[in-house]
Amino acid sequence: MFALIGVYMRQIVCLIIFALVSSSVIAIDCDYEMKILMDRSNYSSGELSFKIKALNIEGPAANSSSKLQIKGLQGNLLREYAPWKNEKITIQRTSGSYSPNLEAGKYVILGSLDVDCEDSNASNNIVAMDFEIIDRKLEGPVDEVIEDVESFSNTVNLNPKFQEVTEDKSEMLSSSEKSKSYILPLILAVSIILNVVLIWKR
Repeated sequence: MFALIGVYMRQIVCLIIFALVSSSVIAIDCDYEMKILMDRSNYSSGELSFKIKALNIEGPAANSSSKLQIKGLQGNLLREYAPWKNEKITIQRTSGSYSPNLEAGKYVILGSLDVDCEDSNASNNIVAMDFEIIDRKLEGPVDEVIEDVESFSNTVNLNPKFQEVTEDKSEMLSSSEKSKSYILPLILAVSIILNVVLIWKR
C-alpha cells in the first residue's frame, strides 16, 4: 500500500518538474515594432536630428536590445549606435536624440530590434529610412547678390538726378558732334584761301 503511494508520488513530482521546465523553455508569442522618428527627409548641415521608438503591439513585456546604423549610398558604415541593451519594454520605449554631423550627400538609417519573446511578425523589427544632407551655404548669398544688383539698378534708373546727369551727358555728346561737323569744313576753307593767297603772291 505504502509502496504504491510512493510510486504515485514520484510520478506526480516528475510531472510537476516536467511542466515547470517546459513552461520555461517554450517562448511566449508577442509582436514588437520599431520606428525611426524623423520630421523630414531633407536637412541642412547641422540640422539632422532623429530618435527610434519600440512599441509593444501585442503580448507581454519583454527584454529587448536595439541597434542603429547610418550608411552611405555605397553601403559604407558611417555611424553605429546601441540605444539600449537587454532592457524591458512594457508598452513602448523611445531613445534619446541623435544628431550626427554629416557632409552633404544621401544616406540611409537602418534600425533593428531583438526581443526575448517569440515575435509573430519579425518584419516590423527592422526599419530603414533614406535622408539627404543639403549644403545651402552658397544658395543664399548668390540670390542676395542678384537681388541687390536688381534693386540697385532699379533705384538708379528711377533716380531723377541720375536721369538729369544722363540727359546732360547726351546733350554734351550731341553738341560735340555738331561742333566737329562745323570745324572740319572751316579748316578746309581756310586751307583753300591760304593756298590761293600764296599762288597770287607768286
